[in-house]
Amino acid sequence: MYLIVLVGSLASSPDPNIILEVLNFLLSSEVRRQDAIFGLAISMEGRETAWTWLKDNWEHISKTWGSGFLITRFVSAIVSPLQVTTTQAI
Repeated sequence: MYLIVLVGSLASSPDPNIILEVLNFLLSSEVRRQDAIFGLAISMEGRETAWTWLKDNWEHISKTWGSGFLITRFVSAIVSPLQVTTTQAI
């Protein structure tokens, strides 16, 4: 429980380096697959960093989370806020 709160707090940092550390930690064996979703509370400033990270790590992510519910949540946690930001810019 505390791990999820800590990771979520760190992921909301505006610092891209901290966000990358958190995202890479989410792929480690120290985080249960179902808990990784909760670490994706990325700050608005970090959305582009998270999107690049998602694309760079897609092969590993798709192997780890498969094609089910968790991968859908994983991707939408990163992509959905990008859509809001893009829409607001228009």
